[in-house]
Amino acid sequence: MIEISIIIPNYNKGPFIGATIDSILQNTFQNWELIIIDDGSTDGSIELIEDFVKKDNRIQLIKQSNQGGAQARNNGLQLIQGKYFLFVDADDFIAPFCLENRLQKAKDFPHAIGWIFPMQPFRDGHPEEKMTTWRPPQDDLLKGLIAHELSWSTVSPLWLTSAIQGKFQFNPKYHRLQDVQFHTEIVLSGAPLKTFPDAPADCYYRLIADNQSSKDMFILRWISSCEMYVQEYKNQVLPPLNKKILRTFLRCMETAGHFYRRKQINRNAFQQSRAIVMRNMPTYYHQICIRLYSYVVRFPFHIPGSFRLFSFLIAR
Repeated sequence: MIEISIIIPNYNKGPFIGATIDSILQNTFQNWELIIIDDGSTDGSIELIEDFVKKDNRIQLIKQSNQGGAQARNNGLQLIQGKYFLFVDADDFIAPFCLENRLQKAKDFPHAIGWIFPMQPFRDGHPEEKMTTWRPPQDDLLKGLIAHELSWSTVSPLWLTSAIQGKFQFNPKYHRLQDVQFHTEIVLSGAPLKTFPDAPADCYYRLIADNQSSKDMFILRWISSCEMYVQEYKNQVLPPLNKKILRTFLRCMETAGHFYRRKQINRNAFQQSRAIVMRNMPTYYHQICIRLYSYVVRFPFHIPGSFRLFSFLIAR
């Protein structure tokens, strides 16, 4: 029986996916299957993947028309045969001890259906840059998701297949935050999860420097997805968390301001972002807070403590 299934959605990740597959091949644990769902790539990455398929019968390539990463993951989830599974993005990779370590933790804590591990972000071309490890919280996972304090991503968990397959899936309508939506559904269900915030990072998340036009599109899609997320879940959580969900929009403005200060998005993209946020504020008081914060984040320098202050004001 296959112990671990790995699902990789791919769309034009030719420069990266070879390293991603190599990281799986180099794992100390070898009883796995790898299912790669290609989402209509046009960059030659299919030929690269096919070379791996020819050399290793544990690797499968499934082709679909371009439907987005969420649908690719959903389709892969229907095909897996392993007792456990994880998602890996086509430009990320995992440590050599990742699979063996996660499987052991799953056996050590069999009451859970998901086991969540730290992840190390890194930036291409900046090996000297020391980035903070993303560590899942010890508890209160829903609070972190709702308040947009995102410390774990798609590659962070190992899942029990029988608890997820046919019960949960990604929402293809989300342009961004697909993992947040997926994880929120699981956490809201009350399914038992186990986190390991003090463990060493066993997976790596690649941050890619995009040009301005793609950053403009990224921020608008991201904030639109935040809007969709808030509309979907604001009435599904208790009042204390309902207030914290507004912090999602503060994070939006913080990120938009960061990009704007660095001239990575233009003024129009920033103004559109603010308009989306403003229309989701429940009262005039909240609108004033957002309007003030949108001015603060556009200053040519970062003001320490501003996010904390406005978080307090908006969640009163």
